Amino acid sequence: MVLMLVLLSAQAAQACRYNIRDVGAVDLEYDSYYLFGYFDEQTPENVISAFEKAASAKLADTNVLGEMINVDEDPAHPAIELAKALSIDSWPAAVFVGPDRRSRAIEIGTTAETIADKLPAALEHLTVSPKRRRIMKAAATTYGVVLVIEGKDDDANAAARQAAKAAVKTIADNMDFLPKPIENPPVMITLKPREFAAEEVLLWMLNLKGDRIAKPHAAIFYGRARQIGPVLEPEEVTEDILTNILSLIGADCECGLDRKWMEGRMLPANWDEEMRAHLAKSLEFDPDNPMVKMEISRILRRGFSSPGGFGDMKSFGASPFGYQEIDMEFEDADPNAVVDPVETTVAKPPVEQAAVAQATETTTPGGEQETATVAGERDKSFTIAIAVLCVIAVAVVAAGMLIFRKAQN
Repeated sequence: MVLMLVLLSAQAAQACRYNIRDVGAVDLEYDSYYLFGYFDEQTPENVISAFEKAASAKLADTNVLGEMINVDEDPAHPAIELAKALSIDSWPAAVFVGPDRRSRAIEIGTTAETIADKLPAALEHLTVSPKRRRIMKAAATTYGVVLVIEGKDDDANAAARQAAKAAVKTIADNMDFLPKPIENPPVMITLKPREFAAEEVLLWMLNLKGDRIAKPHAAIFYGRARQIGPVLEPEEVTEDILTNILSLIGADCECGLDRKWMEGRMLPANWDEEMRAHLAKSLEFDPDNPMVKMEISRILRRGFSSPGGFGDMKSFGASPFGYQEIDMEFEDADPNAVVDPVETTVAKPPVEQAAVAQATETTTPGGEQETATVAGERDKSFTIAIAVLCVIAVAVVAAGMLIFRKAQN
């Protein structure tokens, strides 16, 4: 039974082409950002045209989808409520919305000239920044990225960096055990307070405010700069928690993982040709291929997603999903022990019963005791064989545990 489970697990692993990192590299547009442009019947055509031209040019390679809304023709459009929540009641107007429905107004002016001037700069700010560009390239070409957002406490910052480095090293040291090879190990990137102004959109995406960050936080990205797990609070930035979250990225895509771990938000970003080439080369397939998207969509639909958030991340720092390594000890078998054949008899098919009966009839004097002894030895050998298979099974499962941790000391 144990051997069968091991073989089935190995067969399943061979059947799946993708790991979690691969899934996170495919944009199915269910978690896109949106740019809503609002106008009414009195809005001049050249204003609408200027908006559409600027948005089309700047959003072409991004994960931001644009939509124009005529508030007079479609007064019940859900996006109008977002505008009202931002106290917008005049048109034209623009609102940027994240996958979690948090929104922010964009100042564009009211004329074609001001829109042509302000909207491209605003969209550039929303989709491009130095640190996001660095995270994107690292996520595209390595196992993943641990982003440490530093605070005002130098000692806490140092401890957070050390935890991230240790987690990165643990994964790097165990890359050989991945079900699907990933060439480059994860990396750590830091975001310092002096960079907060330039990375305001990155902080907004993480639902953080720079002036309120006293101690370090952390977030993990992979694939198409997709976040896995929540933003970690200061007390959650530990080696164990970071390692356990990181380890999920290398898991088999059909490992039964809760789908919400695979459906994290992506950074709002410009995935130009160069960056897409880095991603495709590292993955060894094109994540924008329609057939690939169809297959990843099927995998996600077949999985399950539990309600609510990620829960208490402190408990996630314990042994991953209840996994632990145990030492198995077996007593030496007594070579003189005699097992009662009646107590150890297992029902056999009629053909086997006939063969056993024939063998019993041809035994030498004292053959009855010899038969019992042979049966006992066979049972002991069977027990030892099962024990060996159990040890092998534990070893195979441990090797395939997504490199959750090194052997616990």
